[in-house]
Amino acid sequence: MKTILANPHLVGALAGLTSALVAASPFGGMAFLTLLSPFPLMVATLGYGFVAGLSGSAVAIFGIAAFSGVTPAIGIGLLVCLPCVLAGTLGALARPANELGGPDETLVWFPLADILMAICGSAALAFVGLSLMDGLGLELADEVAAALAESYRQGDVALPEGFEAQLAALLRNMLPIVQPWGWVLVLLSNFYVALQVARRAGLLMRPKDDWPTSLRLPRIALVPFLIALLASFMPGLTGFLAAGVAGAFGAGFAVGGFAMLHQWSRQHSARFFILFGTYLSVLLFAPLLAGFVIAGLFDTKRASPLSPRPVD
Repeated sequence: MKTILANPHLVGALAGLTSALVAASPFGGMAFLTLLSPFPLMVATLGYGFVAGLSGSAVAIFGIAAFSGVTPAIGIGLLVCLPCVLAGTLGALARPANELGGPDETLVWFPLADILMAICGSAALAFVGLSLMDGLGLELADEVAAALAESYRQGDVALPEGFEAQLAALLRNMLPIVQPWGWVLVLLSNFYVALQVARRAGLLMRPKDDWPTSLRLPRIALVPFLIALLASFMPGLTGFLAAGVAGAFGAGFAVGGFAMLHQWSRQHSARFFILFGTYLSVLLFAPLLAGFVIAGLFDTKRASPLSPRPVD
């Protein structure tokens, strides 16, 4: 076992195999496990480096290709492997602080803001790539609209004329935003847990980030977000893909807005009720998310954690 754990290629291969199995969700009725598929590969990359992530990605991609085909293999490569290797490698990256004008005998770690940007960018790239390769998937919006309309009819609810068509059109507009938005949150959640696991296992030297103060997007992230937001108003494929990119980076800015709320609430005794009420309000009225996106736009920064430099 010690020999296996000392070999980053073997650790990465095991992590990649696990991620592929979880992503394929072979267990009936447990498709939600797909949301955990980035976790093994992220832990391996954080703890054993880029080599482990690369080996795990190769195993995951070729394994899925052998059993499910090329398209699903490209899917897991874009959705899981790319962001995991990026986030894991950057999360374990440090350099001497004196190279940046900082104190001696100190390490400065890669900013959490840049890791969040890498996650948003990889989610956007995955959405664009899979949409061009596998179609836009707009039929899902039509199916959901039809199912909702049918459930209303069975409940003897009087629907206005053209309700189903209008609902389908609304869902088609929301689909390219919701998909990458949700995947950014999945990736970020897996990264957070992977950090804790790798640190507790003694695989990661990175100090604990203060997420409420550090979890922001850097200022450069405003460029792709605003360009994509403007392009999303264009008709056809261009607008659809641009909406997905805006959704991915919008999720990053929204996360930054929520982090600001957590930071601000620290000084209040009713912190629990403030946070609970806010999250409940957002769940009940999703358009409130726009306020957190706007808040995140106005607080862009790159905070880097520091730790003592190990003695050679």
